[in-house]
Amino acid sequence: MGLSGLSLKRGLLFCSAAAIIAATPAAVHAADPAAPNPASAAAPAANDVVVTARKRAERLVEVPAPISAITGATLKKQSAVKFTDYLTTVPGVTFSSGREGSTLLVLRGIATGAANPTVATYVDEAPFGSSTIFALGSALTPDLDPNDIQRIELLQGPQGTLYGANAIGGILKFVTTPPNLTTFGGRVEAMGDTVSHGGTGYGLSGMVNLPVVGDTFAVRVSGYDRDDPGFIYDVLHHAKDINDTRINGGRIDALWQATPDLKVRVSAMAHDLSSPNSNGEDVQQIPVGPDRGVIGPPTYGDLEVKRYVPQPLDIQYRLYNGTVTWTPGPVSLISSTSYGTEHVNVVSDVTAQYGPLLHAVLPSQYPANLGVGLLRAIDQTKFTQEVRLASAGETKLAWQVGVFFTQEHSTADDPISLSTYPSGAPYVTPISAYQNVFHATLISRYTEVSEFGDIDYHFTPRFDVTIGGRYSYDSQAYSQPSSGVLYGPPSTPRASGNESAFTFLVNPRYKLSEDNILYVRIASGYRPGGPNTVPPAALNFPTTFGPDFLTDYEGGWKAELLEHTVSLDTSVFYLQWTKMQLPTVIDGYSAEANGGAAHSVGFESQVVWTPVRGLDLGADATYTNARMDSSNPFAGAFKGDRLPFVPLWNWGLSANYTRPVTDGWDGFVGANYRNIGERPSPFIANTATSGYYVPTPAYYTLDLNAGVTHDTWALKVFARNVTDQRGITSIGSNTGVATSRDFQAGVIQPRTVGVSLSKTF
Repeated sequence: MGLSGLSLKRGLLFCSAAAIIAATPAAVHAADPAAPNPASAAAPAANDVVVTARKRAERLVEVPAPISAITGATLKKQSAVKFTDYLTTVPGVTFSSGREGSTLLVLRGIATGAANPTVATYVDEAPFGSSTIFALGSALTPDLDPNDIQRIELLQGPQGTLYGANAIGGILKFVTTPPNLTTFGGRVEAMGDTVSHGGTGYGLSGMVNLPVVGDTFAVRVSGYDRDDPGFIYDVLHHAKDINDTRINGGRIDALWQATPDLKVRVSAMAHDLSSPNSNGEDVQQIPVGPDRGVIGPPTYGDLEVKRYVPQPLDIQYRLYNGTVTWTPGPVSLISSTSYGTEHVNVVSDVTAQYGPLLHAVLPSQYPANLGVGLLRAIDQTKFTQEVRLASAGETKLAWQVGVFFTQEHSTADDPISLSTYPSGAPYVTPISAYQNVFHATLISRYTEVSEFGDIDYHFTPRFDVTIGGRYSYDSQAYSQPSSGVLYGPPSTPRASGNESAFTFLVNPRYKLSEDNILYVRIASGYRPGGPNTVPPAALNFPTTFGPDFLTDYEGGWKAELLEHTVSLDTSVFYLQWTKMQLPTVIDGYSAEANGGAAHSVGFESQVVWTPVRGLDLGADATYTNARMDSSNPFAGAFKGDRLPFVPLWNWGLSANYTRPVTDGWDGFVGANYRNIGERPSPFIANTATSGYYVPTPAYYTLDLNAGVTHDTWALKVFARNVTDQRGITSIGSNTGVATSRDFQAGVIQPRTVGVSLSKTF
């Protein structure tokens, strides 16, 4: 007998994504020379940060867009190793995360929940991760270890012209350190840390740079192995620290300077993560109205959960890239070829949803103490080719044009596994006909082809305008063989779809001086649509969902003032989001559909003051009011509702001081305070009243770091979340029922204290 199989199938798809998410300083003064880019303008000063997020090398202060850059030197000084260590210091960035390896990034309030990603991730020239909902593209944002990163760039606002699909919120770009053709060198570091109420961890990393042929060919090799301690206790199995996480990986990078005008860079990267459980604790909702509630105290105790089945997450990323840059004269040619693989296994504990259901359907076959786990096993491959032609050197008219192609194939296997609790022993039903409770395999293909370009015309030495556009075409297809007692007769639904989109950019800039600019930016971005499986009994059911679009209107001011002792970066923005993609329930079946519009209005401002040499004092504030402009009852989103995961206010303070201690010894101390405001939880599809949700409470963190350096040695100590806050970064139902009061709250890591020792040679 089947129980609404198609609804279950698509429902489990969105349940998986939601379960993984829920369970699972912008101005920089340090030197950070970037690899040369033929499209660069005037050569930067030695103490300037150079960024390449606009696919050309530019001084950070001159980029007419809201961009933040965190240098590798800053990451090392703060002992930052994951998103929650370093992205929280960037103004305006929020996220929903219940565990390492699964973080939904939110920029300027652009998020709705588990669907296509709204932030595109790149490693150098290579796109990273999935572009579709079928491989959990939004839930699996790669949380890379920045062991050998030159800098991390975050470009906010839609970037559809240069980056195409899924960049409607912005771009996260990891810029790796290129091989040095002339100098042999390396670095090793060992780290240890301990978590209050939890365990201890360690970290080992190393890098070596080998000039093989002087000035011509060099190889750089780096690697890391890290164990992040756990802090969650399972009351059912009497197990402590069930969420400890192991991360390891590395990179091999080769650079060949064939001629002064031709260079070839080839790299291979690996990143593995293994975690047996999420960072969630069980909490109860306290109702304050028919469709509202607040998070109450923990259900069992501080940092405690009851898990009927383990919820492991295992990820293996591989990324290979080859980039050729040829600059024979006033024009340069850049070709980037990449191939990536992604292998993911994640289990969601769905006992509360399906254990009682199975027992009710077949009580003689399925016991009451039945543990039910939903596995999602994803295998994905992604090939990408981009070729662009750009003007080189400083010219009155700078330009670049390019073509882009990507194709990804993914297979998501979704069997349900059974066990009895608390023993956890695999359960085998007496009747073989019911061995297969539910099993679906989602096979998908995504292809995108784009043409893009922009021109930057300098009307005067002070005033220029950049205009750009991109035409994109994509197609998708999927099939989903499904069977099982919860599904009904075996079948293989199939669907396909294709679409096109045009995105644009208009970007005037006026230089009050070389270090003082005003800009206006009007830009757009889109996310691709895709197919839906049409249930036989459903009416008015969308066979496909189309792309959604976002347009950004903003103005900004960037400046280095008072003889470069004050750095200022301020922008105001208005974003209009149309044809939003929202998880919906139509005729009792789950689907992705277009419906509704929203806007986000706000400002971002950051200032860094250097009153004396070696002392930096920073402050930043972000206001983001992101709300629905129309209603979509099928998605549980109503006009006036705030978009999920987005605080109205987000602000921080920082202080960093470096000075000589004695002959040959330098010391540094630093502090970062971050305040995250209250955030709405995700929309609940098909709720009868406006926006049933549990607001996520505001919280703050205080991080400290200090250290000394002597010659090539560095000793550092750090403390994160010094006041031991229980900041909640995600919230989701343990039962899958919208009106349930039983929730799982992803919490930040408790107070963590650590020490590291490194040697550079």
